[in-house]
Amino acid sequence: MRLFRVWMIPLVAAVAIALVGWWTNGVVERQLKANLAEQLRTLLRANVASVTDWMDDEARITKALSEEPAVRAGACALADLYASGADLDALREAPQTALLHERIDPIAAMFGFGGWAVVSLDRHVIGTDSGRLVGITVPPEAERLVESALAGEPLVSPPWRAHNPIADEDGVVRPGVPVMYASAAVHDDAGEPCAVLGMRIDPREDFTPMLGLARSGETGETYAFGPDGQLYSFSRFEDQLRDIGLLSSTARGSILEIQIRDPGGDLTRDHVLDRPVGELPLTRAAASAVRGETGVDVDGYRDYRGVPVVGAWTWLPEYGFGMVTEIDVAEAFRPIHLLQRVFHLLFGLLALAGVGMFLYTVAVARLQKRVTEAMRLGQYTLEQKLGEGGMGTVYRASHALLRRPTAIKLIRGDADERAIGRFEREVQLTSQLTHPNTVAIYDYGRTPSGIFYYAMEYLAGINLHDLTTRYGPVPPGRVVNVLRQTAASLREAHSVGLIHRDIKPANIVLTERGGVYDTVKVLDFGLVKDVARPEDLHLTREGMVTGTPYFMSPESITDPDGVDARSDLYALGSVAWFLLTGKYVFDGASSMEICLKHGSEQPAPPSSVQPGIPPDLDRLVLDLLAKDPENRPPDAQALLDRLAGISVAAAWTQEDATAWWQIHGEEVERIHPKGDSTHSRLGSGAKPTLVVDLRKKSRLGRTPGSS
Repeated sequence: MRLFRVWMIPLVAAVAIALVGWWTNGVVERQLKANLAEQLRTLLRANVASVTDWMDDEARITKALSEEPAVRAGACALADLYASGADLDALREAPQTALLHERIDPIAAMFGFGGWAVVSLDRHVIGTDSGRLVGITVPPEAERLVESALAGEPLVSPPWRAHNPIADEDGVVRPGVPVMYASAAVHDDAGEPCAVLGMRIDPREDFTPMLGLARSGETGETYAFGPDGQLYSFSRFEDQLRDIGLLSSTARGSILEIQIRDPGGDLTRDHVLDRPVGELPLTRAAASAVRGETGVDVDGYRDYRGVPVVGAWTWLPEYGFGMVTEIDVAEAFRPIHLLQRVFHLLFGLLALAGVGMFLYTVAVARLQKRVTEAMRLGQYTLEQKLGEGGMGTVYRASHALLRRPTAIKLIRGDADERAIGRFEREVQLTSQLTHPNTVAIYDYGRTPSGIFYYAMEYLAGINLHDLTTRYGPVPPGRVVNVLRQTAASLREAHSVGLIHRDIKPANIVLTERGGVYDTVKVLDFGLVKDVARPEDLHLTREGMVTGTPYFMSPESITDPDGVDARSDLYALGSVAWFLLTGKYVFDGASSMEICLKHGSEQPAPPSSVQPGIPPDLDRLVLDLLAKDPENRPPDAQALLDRLAGISVAAAWTQEDATAWWQIHGEEVERIHPKGDSTHSRLGSGAKPTLVVDLRKKSRLGRTPGSS
């Protein structure tokens, strides 16, 4: 009986483990497939949103350019000249062509367009950045662009091969270069279309790199393709495609060179094609997408290499192409295969189950210890995540000894060294500032795994953007009080050679310190420029516009490397205008339109929007918003002197501030409760920060968390 019990226990255990293993394997596999399907859909949706937002933005920029008075006048006059029978030389040498060059070329260079063309209503090129193309008929691929533009719908085309020679990425003029175009109709004074403006885009520089930003694992990729299966973007596997013969050794890249077709077997494992690629059927994903279907397959199918993959796909009829997100089956199901091997091992080593349980317990204990240690950064214990952005995450933390609430900003571990250098410089520069209206930096360092972090003053309050959008225009006396404290913070920064470069309502917080309400704290010196240290300028590259379009000075747009402290004063004037009126000084449908207004339009007095603003405060705001920096207050001290003499300078008292917080404090606490302080919006604001490289377009979109 005792021997029976000795053998019965392992036998029952073995059967139990086998049953549990079989059941668990099925549950895990089903759950893994469900999670994998959702992951693929999420990646696809993110890539689709990124690409379509970019294409819509390109179309909006082209439409805005087509509505420029100089462009309209030049294009319509050129169309009239063409209609009158002028020859090609006359069109090339026409003053209207020179006018279009003068107006379009700088904007095309600023936003990274490769060139432009003006097309007549009968589909002939009548003006272009390259005179040799004047007179040609637009290719069939562009017909949809012209029709859509004339119908009032600006559009961006998928990539196609240029029929006529143009310069490639190396500057060599040759035929067959991949191009895309954004189109918009040009209207005459009567509102009738007179021509179509097309802006050329290099898909290798803008379109295809976006599809490589959200790759999954070692084999995941997202790509775009046309109705015939032609690849519209770069493949992740170009070297492999050359090895297996799908991509010729002379091809300059996979874009427009690969067909998304099923080879019938894995070409990476010596499968040989039995017919030309063009006669092969489309892959499962491509065939379904071309039929207009959106789907996901986690059971597996062959991709254009013949490798088994799982994927999600969709068709974008308004843009004329499909998109697929895929990952190799071997990588996607690696966890379940590993789990199966683990169960086989456990079943075969039942005699060592006790040792296995012991090792498992030790492993769990170590894992728990690692989790505990991961929540500590030196003397700081992370308590709760406040916000997350493109470059990092902000946590609420406390000091182990002082028990002082602290905000910890961690920079993402995959950030490049340039970004790490910029954030480290931000900490070093900001930590030099001691003014009570500047956010205090306590400490910074790196974790053992190399993640950069810094600890700063924890703020509970409300930023000026939320204050104004929630409660309406701010009383003039309170605005003067805010401007005075902000200017005092900037005075110290400017005195040591630092320019903030991103003054905006979301970076100015009202809080309470030592019983004093409406204490201002200036945040986020992440775009700060140290004019006293030229060796740091490489961290904010030459020719790079940085800031928020609604609050950018004209010189920061036209000469970003030449800005000085007066650029911060312009931004502060824009903040004052926003606080007094509840509106932006200039608004528009695109960043380009807003920047153009900052550079050319005179601002209206705030009192014209919000009556009751004292004339001297009205005048001061307009002086701060002077286009020429020489016409603004020369420095922050001069601004403080002007503010001291404003008629309502003493109208907002500490009693008024205390009364406001007594009325609205609970509501502010509900907006930003503990664990969701103003640091959760650090560097984000309510509007996007614009980063434009004037030599090569690079627009960064919205950043929901830290900068």
